[in-house]
Amino acid sequence: MKKIKLLIKGLLFSLLLASCWSEDDDSSGIVIDIEGEDMVNAQTLACSYDEDIILTNHSDGVDYIIECDLELNALMTIEEGTTIIFKASASISVDNEGALSAIGTSTLPINFMGEESIIGFWKGIAFKSSDIRNELNYVVISDAGNAPVEPVWNREKCAIVIINSTINGKLSLKNSIIKNNDGYGLFAENKTTLQDFEDNQFENNSGPALSCSANHVRAIDENSTYRSNEFDGVEIRRSDLDETGSHTWSGIHFNIVGDIEIEKDLTIKPNARLTFEPSTVFMVDNDGSLNAIGTGSEKIVFTGTVTSSPSWKGIGFKSESVLNILEHCEISYAGSDPADNIWVNDKSNITIFKTVDLGRATIRNCQISDGAGYGILVDTNTTLIESGNMFNNLVNRNIKYE
Repeated sequence: MKKIKLLIKGLLFSLLLASCWSEDDDSSGIVIDIEGEDMVNAQTLACSYDEDIILTNHSDGVDYIIECDLELNALMTIEEGTTIIFKASASISVDNEGALSAIGTSTLPINFMGEESIIGFWKGIAFKSSDIRNELNYVVISDAGNAPVEPVWNREKCAIVIINSTINGKLSLKNSIIKNNDGYGLFAENKTTLQDFEDNQFENNSGPALSCSANHVRAIDENSTYRSNEFDGVEIRRSDLDETGSHTWSGIHFNIVGDIEIEKDLTIKPNARLTFEPSTVFMVDNDGSLNAIGTGSEKIVFTGTVTSSPSWKGIGFKSESVLNILEHCEISYAGSDPADNIWVNDKSNITIFKTVDLGRATIRNCQISDGAGYGILVDTNTTLIESGNMFNNLVNRNIKYE
């Protein structure tokens, strides 16, 4: 097992970070020894701050120690290269009036770590503030997830949590490594704001890399990487896609763990893979649209997390938008139940509904398979434009027109 001393800073430290992500290295085997000489100039922080404070990179080892649940009600600015260690079960909560700005560089990242390099040693960082200055950029967060940081508001163990309390939390996360934490790497509650999310790395977290609502997903880039987490991708919880403007989801892996109601225009890029937990549905409501156009080599996949039998409800179109297009997609293991049994009784992989509006969809060159009912169910007076589709292993016929 490789061991390093905390005295490594600057370029040497950045080279270490790079090695964590080489194809042949396992960064979970890296242990940081904190020795007496590393602690000589370390300062212990107070448990509450009501006035602005700047934390500096003032030593060759540990710069600051947090021994408690630190409550931040002012702006804390952390300079590049600063190292902060947390005693067992310690944490930072950025409260309503607070802000945390931790901006490092590629050669001098900011390090938040446990006093011991043990997964789940300290709690993590919670953002309850809507301050636009909340930013983690070129930071490394490790060893967190001991317990929920703010259990009154959120009961999940997370390295980072953005909380919807009396004020909706806000955070930018860029160029950062979130590793060796117990629970989620990042958990963004519904109605909070993920201002920016780009070029982050999630590794060896015992829970999913990150969990968020449907509205958060458009902020998430294609360049962030996920390795050796419980789920290597983006978990999307039960939520409505209802924030103003159009939404685009990148061509990455999404795990859908609750019903999604699409109330705005949604575009899904080629190569995206959406897996659905049992009994979930992907519903395009009256004011929304779903535009999922893959290519012959980069299909868009909609399938169940369980593939031994049909497990999720499928895709439903209640919208009459001409933007509703599925092309070069795979839709499989759906039809566990009707997509909405108030409006239809039959099971299908895809359903076009007659509700307030007359649903509409164009479906071309798709593979529709392994369903518990029809491939496509077309309700009365709705519109289906289809061509070049392949249907396989369906309980009922390919297409049913009511």
